[in-house]
Amino acid sequence: MKAVLSILATLIALLVGEHASAQSSYPNRPVRIVVGFPPGTAPDVSARILAAKFANSWNVPVTVENITGAGSNIATERVANSSADGYTLLMGGNSALVVSPSLYDKLPYDPVKDFAPISQIFVAVNILTVHPNVPAKTLPELVALAKAQPGKLTYGHAGIGTSQHLAGELFKYMAHVDIQPVAYRGSTAVVPDLLAGRVTMFFGNVVNVMPLIRDGKLRAFAVTSLKRSVVAPDLPTLAESGFPGFEAVPWFGLMAPSGTPPEVIDKIYRETVKDLAMPEVRKAMGVELAREALGLPPDGFRLDDRLSEISFGDWEGCTLAQLQTRDPQRLAAREHDKFRFVPPNGESYQSVTKRMGEWYDGLTRDTVTAAHGGTARGLIAHLRIAQAAAAPLIDIAQGVVYVFAGGTITRYA
Repeated sequence: MKAVLSILATLIALLVGEHASAQSSYPNRPVRIVVGFPPGTAPDVSARILAAKFANSWNVPVTVENITGAGSNIATERVANSSADGYTLLMGGNSALVVSPSLYDKLPYDPVKDFAPISQIFVAVNILTVHPNVPAKTLPELVALAKAQPGKLTYGHAGIGTSQHLAGELFKYMAHVDIQPVAYRGSTAVVPDLLAGRVTMFFGNVVNVMPLIRDGKLRAFAVTSLKRSVVAPDLPTLAESGFPGFEAVPWFGLMAPSGTPPEVIDKIYRETVKDLAMPEVRKAMGVELAREALGLPPDGFRLDDRLSEISFGDWEGCTLAQLQTRDPQRLAAREHDKFRFVPPNGESYQSVTKRMGEWYDGLTRDTVTAAHGGTARGLIAHLRIAQAAAAPLIDIAQGVVYVFAGGTITRYA
């Protein structure tokens, strides 16, 4: 028996030693970064910039693989099912990791359990554009055109649940217009139809539309971020243009399959931060492409924090100053990105959405509580449900409390 135990102990020691050696020698073979959108899109360009830097530092090939479709859900699933060894990474965005869990009853991956965060890489900006042949020369004229032709104008987007899709729906709601969405497999697929006049408008990523705007091939109205873009500082924000609080921006970050050794995560993170600090990288990802390179550490990019559900139902009528005194902890937690409302009776988003046609009576008796982190995520569903159910809805965005009731928005700042 002692001999058997001794052999087992030796084998375990060898296995542990080999595992530790594999971690310390990482990477010793090719690494791939999976992107859920086509070449030329913002996440693809960013992934290729980092891949080149990684390869140079690690002396191993680092490639980018584009697996498109379903708003990047397919790519996200592929990485979730990959080996947790650091050799398959995901350039993941809020469409697949934050929005999709609330749009679909069932996903083949869990954004919290199936991934280990490495670092948030950038936040992008979209621009509302049209073909020059569209008769509207200003944003008010575009709204008037849409109202004069309900259901006839269209907007292209990069996939269901993407920031472009949500921007279009938020615009429809806030402008009180009926515009038909047309889904594509990524931003670069929308552009040819926009240039050919087959779709009316596009909330396109600055990477894809800014060169066309400069060449006069597209007309730009406004950006979807709360702040103006450094690439187009003369373009107003939609929030400045009569749509207060309008924000619909995508973010992306590096993820690894859950279970990837912490030492490997740390090595990738340190390399990422080093590369993002390089002037040429910051120029390419910050100024030229109008994206903010972030380099958040893994703890600052945890999806369980971003997906937390928080009820703000008792904040109605409060000023921000009052909330800072009375409820500082929940106020500090406002930065989450959950695309979800939380009815008081605990019914799920999916369940209520399915029953929207029946005007879920339970919501007419209670206040709907919601939180979406200050972007278009969730705001669309929140507004529609509040309007349909004739129930007050409490929301928070950028530290400002909004109450949606009776078809109007009251802002408490």
